[in-house]
Amino acid sequence: MTRDTGKFCSKLDRHANIGKGKLKLAAFRNLIADPRFDGLPMILETPEGDYAEELIRLYRSLETKPLKTRKDIKSFFSPLPATS
Repeated sequence: MTRDTGKFCSKLDRHANIGKGKLKLAAFRNLIADPRFDGLPMILETPEGDYAEELIRLYRSLETKPLKTRKDIKSFFSPLPATS
């Protein structure tokens, strides 16, 4: 499963950060929430950024209601609070 930004079968290998490509946040939430994938290794290919932060956001999003509105999605991408 990749997040290529091109059309299907376009032979492009351009990736987007979680939730910002063709696959939306719901697709990733469904993937990591599905027990059939528990314990399976996965590869995350994103163009840049803090991968750990992306994964933290994704797993934290499972603890909340579904991201349905623009406000919900915007809050997903807002900065994480600093940890001490």
